[in-house]
Amino acid sequence: MYSTTKDKPCEDICYEDSHIDKILAEIKKNFEPYFIDFLETSAGTTISSEQFKSLQEKFGTTSSSLKTNTDYTKALKNIFEKSIESYEKDREKYIKLLEPSNLEEYQYDPAQFKNQALKNECPIIHGTIMNRKAKELDGYRIDFNRANANDLLQVFMNISGFVHSYKKKYYDAEKYLSIKSYKDLNLEIMDQEGYFYYGVLGGGIKSLILYKFDPEVFSYRSKNAIWSLWYLSNKQKFECKQDSEFLIIDLKHIVTKQNYYYPYELFSKYAFEIFKLLNAKAKELNVNLNPEYRYVIVDAFFEHVASKHAAEIAELSHEFNEDGFDYVTMGY
Repeated sequence: MYSTTKDKPCEDICYEDSHIDKILAEIKKNFEPYFIDFLETSAGTTISSEQFKSLQEKFGTTSSSLKTNTDYTKALKNIFEKSIESYEKDREKYIKLLEPSNLEEYQYDPAQFKNQALKNECPIIHGTIMNRKAKELDGYRIDFNRANANDLLQVFMNISGFVHSYKKKYYDAEKYLSIKSYKDLNLEIMDQEGYFYYGVLGGGIKSLILYKFDPEVFSYRSKNAIWSLWYLSNKQKFECKQDSEFLIIDLKHIVTKQNYYYPYELFSKYAFEIFKLLNAKAKELNVNLNPEYRYVIVDAFFEHVASKHAAEIAELSHEFNEDGFDYVTMGY
């Protein structure tokens, strides 16, 4: 059986346009029910129309006193606004982390960058290190303590250089949504040497940092996002030798995880296409999805899709983390 590793994150077929098109066709077939539920439950905060009907049957009533949010326009606006509000809460800390002048100052003291800027001031890394409840994070703490401060600083300087120049070099707001190939998103460098630090800065954390820097062009490759792609594509293999490119299946321990090595450049293509689906629906509802927060609504949708399958995901991955911390996002 094909084995997914950090050096071979997915099979060659996964990069073929015909393969990607098949997955996207399946996602489009399955998108509508998830989207309607996304609106009717206000991204999972209220009950859907199906749940409402079930309650009416249970209590033997046709009363309209229990109402779902059928005003889809209002619902989508509300979801988008609340998602942005949540997104912005700690954003400045990530922007500060990638500020070139700050990184240059740390060249005189890389240890301070590692032990202060990363360990104490970067929300995702700080939260990971300080979360003592999840024993699964012991390995991350060990890897972080062993990490070379100079090398970590250099990786962040590389990422900073890329994100600060990306729009000027590659982004055309008027042509962006007409992009056809994942290659034209120009994100392949994020999967290359010098832009990650194995054990400390994996795909999940790195993509969160990019996403917090600029959600207009960088999506968040979270654990739930990868799981969502598996469900949206109807759990199909699409001719892969393994069960799915979105999963890592450990036959020895009978455990299934999301593929935390999944290439960012490929993931970004699927996130991009999901936005186009969401944007088309938004236009039908006369809702303007501010492109400056493009991937915020995509992340909210991914979270909703995964929440619909939370019990199965927990069972497959053997994850019953009481405090809900998303430690598998790390990809270490």
